[in-house]
Amino acid sequence: MTRGAARTGAVMLAVAALAALGQLQPGGRMEGFRIPDYDDDGTLRSQLFGDHAAMVSPDLIELQNVKVEFYRGGEVETRITSPHCVYHRRTGVAQSTSTVRIVRGGAVITGHHYRYDHRQQRFMILTNARVVLRDVRRSLPADLRAAAGGTGGGP
Repeated sequence: MTRGAARTGAVMLAVAALAALGQLQPGGRMEGFRIPDYDDDGTLRSQLFGDHAAMVSPDLIELQNVKVEFYRGGEVETRITSPHCVYHRRTGVAQSTSTVRIVRGGAVITGHHYRYDHRQQRFMILTNARVVLRDVRRSLPADLRAAAGGTGGGP
């Protein structure tokens, strides 16, 4: 996984966990939620969506059907989805044996069994990690496109 994708995944889970923590008390639940995050200028940076969040203990928050969107210039830049995640407040670790899908530009990263460590700023997909890149030539600088034998069109 690229450092940028890992950072994006890390930010996603941190935003999800911190936003949910701010809303929940032990035993508390949220259904069908949307939690936006704005910068100091009031610009939307990200939104966390989910079907269900529950604080199962003082240290654990369980999230179901999570989607996080990150914005740049008012447009969705990155979208991360997962059916399930558990966040451990005390350790700063979010993990799941479920699937994760990260879409950013021409890149799609998928896998199963992921772990995010907030303190180390590390996002890992532990099983069946797959990266699909689309329109790679188009995203290359002109000199590299020329060296690759094209102007950014098809193969």
